[in-house]
Amino acid sequence: MTGSPSLRGLTPIQGFLLGVGTAVVSLLPWFVAGLQAPPMDGPPWLADARGALLPLNLMTFVRLGGIVVLPGAAIGLVLRRGASGSTGRAAWAAAAGLAVVFAGATVQSLTVILPRLRPDSPAALNTVLGAVAVGILLVLSVVVCRVLAFGSVPAATVAAAVGAVAVGFWLPTLLLPPGIVTEGAVPTELMRALFLTMTYTPAVLTGVALAWCGWTPLRRLAAWALAVLILWIGPAVLPVLTHWGTPGGPSLVAFVPVVLDDLKVFLDRGLPYPVTALVVGVVGQLVVLLVRRRQRERQAAVGAVPTA
Repeated sequence: MTGSPSLRGLTPIQGFLLGVGTAVVSLLPWFVAGLQAPPMDGPPWLADARGALLPLNLMTFVRLGGIVVLPGAAIGLVLRRGASGSTGRAAWAAAAGLAVVFAGATVQSLTVILPRLRPDSPAALNTVLGAVAVGILLVLSVVVCRVLAFGSVPAATVAAAVGAVAVGFWLPTLLLPPGIVTEGAVPTELMRALFLTMTYTPAVLTGVALAWCGWTPLRRLAAWALAVLILWIGPAVLPVLTHWGTPGGPSLVAFVPVVLDDLKVFLDRGLPYPVTALVVGVVGQLVVLLVRRRQRERQAAVGAVPTA
């Protein structure tokens, strides 16, 4: 009886289909939300993007980061779980699948959004820059996929932290679609539960990656430090820079002191998340060490039993 085939033994066609499938799944929450009628007090970009496969606007850069980067991280995890010996062709094919889906979604979104805008308006420029951002994020998604699939354990741990941040950027579209807050349709307790889920899930995922990485040899602690910094700084810096650096919005240069104050507030609020990741990582690694120790003791006990 033969074992199941290795996930790393995927053919290029299967890899391509894997890339297409993960990209489509990542797009679905926004696509469903984008079909709904926008609330009267919602942001202007929400009405402009109705019916578009992607919310192309620099104001939505964080949301785009979750949609585009998360599939690459998911594919990397799937490929890494297989046995060694892959040439990587399936991974490149999966990247091609991602590129095809997001290129098509970008073109469709441009054709939907741009005709609704004045060509010389800041919103039109933001939409075009949003399309450029998708291309940049797609490159990052492929890099995360390759590192998670074939990189060393420390490098994969850092890539996993990037993927965890992407999960945090993607979850609001799934759990809290645009406009639902302004409509007041969510009870306070449910809103609090959704908020905790969205904010602490990346921390828990990063902690799991840290536990998998371990701290021996000690140089792996550098991966711990970098992963925790990504988890802490990424969700704090990107929203602030997106808000203050968007064409047509507040000037980033003119309001430097305000920007720095905003960054400080976001970093202070984000401190519990790296702490949570470290706690999960340390506890998880201690559990792993305990399990391995007991396995060795059982093996030693079996080996010490005299044979008749």
